[in-house]
Amino acid sequence: MTRSWDAPFYQALSALTGSGKTPILADSVAQIRAQLPTEPIVLWISKSKAVVDQTFANFSAGGKYAQLIEDFVVTYLSDLTDDHISDASVPCLALATVGTFNQRLRSDGTLRVHRAEEDARADSLWSTLGVRQTRDATSVRRPLILVYDEAHNLSDQQTELLVDELEPDAILVASATMRTPQRLARVISRLEEHGWTEDDLVCVVPSKEVVDAGLVKRQIVLGGYATTMEAALDDLVSMLDGLTRKAAEAHTGYAPKAIYVCRTNVSQDDGSTDSPSRPFSERRAAPILIWRYLVEQKHVPPEQIAVYCDLKFDMKSNPPPTDFVLF
Repeated sequence: MTRSWDAPFYQALSALTGSGKTPILADSVAQIRAQLPTEPIVLWISKSKAVVDQTFANFSAGGKYAQLIEDFVVTYLSDLTDDHISDASVPCLALATVGTFNQRLRSDGTLRVHRAEEDARADSLWSTLGVRQTRDATSVRRPLILVYDEAHNLSDQQTELLVDELEPDAILVASATMRTPQRLARVISRLEEHGWTEDDLVCVVPSKEVVDAGLVKRQIVLGGYATTMEAALDDLVSMLDGLTRKAAEAHTGYAPKAIYVCRTNVSQDDGSTDSPSRPFSERRAAPILIWRYLVEQKHVPPEQIAVYCDLKFDMKSNPPPTDFVLF
């Protein structure tokens, strides 16, 4: 880390999962924007594609947090254009997974953001974002706000790419289990040299306040079964139906959820590897069998079933059904 550029504003948010870190971060971005002389670019990072996609939906027009980032153009980093970067009249928020940019050796150009495109730009998107020069008469460098959700995944290599190369004006990180990599600690140490204290750098939301506000689940019932999948699912569906009726009668304002935990890419029959090249109807992986039983036998609407796992598919020859919702 050099001293050739000003130390960025830094703020860490430590709060329990489910406490509303995303709207807190979005509101912080809006407050920072209000203090800037030029409309900013916001780079919003998370490790999980499912989290990034969910955040994109929440920030897009009609999303539940769209009002917090009013007037922002919301896009994915891979879709960010030179016009987005150079047009200082419109604030822009670009979302990306870590895998979009996290590559130390970039000479082979395997990641799109590090590749120059002859038809689109002479320099790579990453380089253009680092310069982020406006196209108006003032030709100034636009402010960059870096937001890293689930920041316990932030590594030294990512910090080098995001902080050393892009030189953001502000860094906002959030996690339920905060961990600071050594490279980021160097930025923090520069702030501490100028009198910043732990209370200035970290905002802690007490877990008790989160629970008291009803933001997290207060009751979880666990069940362990030594029986067939079908019998376990029959019980699960029956209990969920009963709880759903009681919740509606009591006007609780929430709907119960059911989670079935299982192995993923192995056969339910003998534990052998389940081949992703087989047709969906012939697959024996537990998540697929569970989904088919719920849809075909228990008549659960497919859109009410979320499959959250690293389930392998041959997307060209034997993709899953279009209504199979896989995160």
